[in-house]
Amino acid sequence: MKILSCLFASNGQDDYIAEKRSEWRRITGRTVVLAGTEVKYARNTDYVFRKIVDEMILVPIVQDTADMDCVYALNEIGSAVWGQLEQPRSQMDLKQAILQEYDAEPAVIELDLDTFLQEMIEIGAIQEVK
Repeated sequence: MKILSCLFASNGQDDYIAEKRSEWRRITGRTVVLAGTEVKYARNTDYVFRKIVDEMILVPIVQDTADMDCVYALNEIGSAVWGQLEQPRSQMDLKQAILQEYDAEPAVIELDLDTFLQEMIEIGAIQEVK
């Protein structure tokens, strides 16, 4: 399931992210390699989240709209993860929160969450914190 989608890309950002994610998987055989079990993720304050009609939108804050590469749409699960990241959370914390809220296989959630976190790091929307 695609949790994050680029709605507007001025420079092929969505293709770039897909290519980098594919390259990462080819090299490591994994989506996200965690250095330790207590790595936590936090929002980058240079992104804002807005609900517009039925769309959940993630927008990078830039000085000039010409500098904006992409506006991102999050699905319901992506929005829930973004909400959880109001405070730094570990991947395990996020997985448990999703499992409590949604009826899905743990392995599917783990794979989708790995992919989502990697994409969010690549676009700069979240960062690892200690």
